[in-house]
Amino acid sequence: MLKLIYFFRGYLKIIVCGVAPERFMNLCAAKNIMLWNIQEEARGYSMYITLKSFWQIKNIVCKTSTRVVVQNRIGLPFLMKKMKKSMILFLGIIIFLILFIISQLFIWQIKITGNVSIDSMQIQSFMEEEGVHIKMQKSKIDTDHLEKALRKKFSEVTWCSVYLSGNELHVHIKENDKIILSNETQKEDEYQDICALLPGTIEYIVTRKGTPYVKKGMHVEKGDILVSGKVDVYDNDGNIKEYQYLSADADIVISGQISKHFETSPNKTQIKYTGNYSDYPYLKIGKKIYFIKLFQHNYETFETEILSSIRFNQEENATFETGILRIKETKLETSQKTAEEYTSELKKQLEDYTLTLSEKGIQILSKNVKIKKSMDIVRMEVILGAKGRFIYTRNGHFGNGSTGVVRDAGSIH
Repeated sequence: MLKLIYFFRGYLKIIVCGVAPERFMNLCAAKNIMLWNIQEEARGYSMYITLKSFWQIKNIVCKTSTRVVVQNRIGLPFLMKKMKKSMILFLGIIIFLILFIISQLFIWQIKITGNVSIDSMQIQSFMEEEGVHIKMQKSKIDTDHLEKALRKKFSEVTWCSVYLSGNELHVHIKENDKIILSNETQKEDEYQDICALLPGTIEYIVTRKGTPYVKKGMHVEKGDILVSGKVDVYDNDGNIKEYQYLSADADIVISGQISKHFETSPNKTQIKYTGNYSDYPYLKIGKKIYFIKLFQHNYETFETEILSSIRFNQEENATFETGILRIKETKLETSQKTAEEYTSELKKQLEDYTLTLSEKGIQILSKNVKIKKSMDIVRMEVILGAKGRFIYTRNGHFGNGSTGVVRDAGSIH
């Protein structure tokens, strides 16, 4: 019975060594301090003492010039201390499992597929009107009713399937395959001319349809008609009898100059880590992350890093994940770019631009580059000698000549 009481109160196994351990035990007995299971060992005496009595022997140790070493801690107080961390972890797991089970009762993602002419936002707005939305309980969704409602609302829908998969609601529809004719057909009183996109020299021209106004070697200005869609029809006497109107068609290559400029900042911003950070537990449900913030950080700029994570569902849009997220404080430092740095950036922009031209079949013949630097901006001015299909088509009307630009066939800007 006494041993059970000691267990609940807690007791220690100690080693007493030094000049006079016997005197230490006598003084403990004189002050009614309980010692038991006293055994002599090579380095001194081992014995047991209650936790409460242990804090009363400090003066006795000083008087007897002995040294007390705790060899073992026994009893409920020490056991509870060890279990405290395990209990917190255990409770955390229980809470997590409860949250996970609750999360499985709700919809966290709505996926709409098969729609072409109907915008997904229209379908989602209509579903919200019907009471179907993210974070609602799965048990409250009537998929049959929603299928009928979608077919009734959108006349283009010929077939609809609504079903649940994990925490995701799938809406798959099929629209009417009827071909809708465009109203943007060419009017009967219109024709199309081919015009020059920039000043230059005609390097090559082969006309398939229309009346050519230029030939190889001629200089043209921007907007000049190169091939007209208005074709003269002559009678047997060589006089113009009538005109035919059509869309001009020709292969034309023009060589000219392209003026372009590129800009960048003379300053650069670098991210530096201050060494300050805060760790937070987090929950990720679907694609959304929720933080469990015990203490609010006051970092103006920061970056995040996942230290550890556990994923409970491998489906892409129904993932349930938890772990520890570290928020690291950063600061932005601004400094001047070197000439090599801003020149490299501008050259990269020029390379990307010339690559775009090459993909359009435009050949670069020469480059004239100038770089100007000011306090706020670095500017590269470029004149490219180029050769390609620098043409566009322009609508004309009977008796009215040519009008506004309709299509830019070789636009480079």
